[in-house]
Amino acid sequence: MDYCETMVMERKKMEAILDKEELKSPEEAVKFAEAISKVIWNHQMLGLVYKYYTKDAVLKGPDGDQIVGPQQIQEKFLTFIASFPDLRVVVSEAFAKKDSEDGYMVYQRTYCEGTNTGMSMYGPPTFRKLNEKNSLGQSVFLLRKEDGCWKIAQEYSIRSKRTIENLLKNLDDE
Repeated sequence: MDYCETMVMERKKMEAILDKEELKSPEEAVKFAEAISKVIWNHQMLGLVYKYYTKDAVLKGPDGDQIVGPQQIQEKFLTFIASFPDLRVVVSEAFAKKDSEDGYMVYQRTYCEGTNTGMSMYGPPTFRKLNEKNSLGQSVFLLRKEDGCWKIAQEYSIRSKRTIENLLKNLDDE
């Protein structure tokens, strides 16, 4: 099986998870959140933020910013992907628990793989690579059912902003 076929099979598997009408356990919530992360980032299907984030979703990012709504979330994602066109998110650990309002809190530890081959807010590409050591992060997702579909209502992400800035500026970490 070639790379293209592998990606298509992976995407179809994730779409089947995302199309579930019910999440009956914390384990299913973990799979759902992982599928969203991978289909949006690894397959660069950024338009799906309109389907899988609530209209008033709040993303609190690693640089302290607070973004509200799918359009602003998509713009934030586009900026990062423009700098790392080959970006891939790897989920290294995840767990979930039921919350008090029939939703789930999902905790993910992730890291990114990719090479800075695109322009960033700091200038031209540095050709430096993201990996497990320089892009380790944690995210917490609050999943809620809205309009018959499970969606992300809140996302909190922690990642070393300084490390990624230094990579984009072609500086060594101190």
